Amino acid sequence: MESTIQNLSHHSPAEALTGPMVRGDVNTIRKHLEFLKEKLPEGIPPYLALLDSVLERFPLPGEIKEQLLKLSHEYRNTER
Repeated sequence: MESTIQNLSHHSPAEALTGPMVRGDVNTIRKHLEFLKEKLPEGIPPYLALLDSVLERFPLPGEIKEQLLKLSHEYRNTER
């Protein structure tokens, strides 16, 4: 997170964003969501909002994008 904040002083938000969402790291994102589900369920909606934004703005390979959309849908259903 610190690197993203630091990057924002030199780049646009899209260029500054780094991490598992931009890389399409499905396993890490799943771990994040599991942690939030267990420890901080109110953190799931903002996390999913960020994921949605990344999926709209960053070119990820089709298979990874599909996996992330499925994951997002799965955790969106657990919010209710």
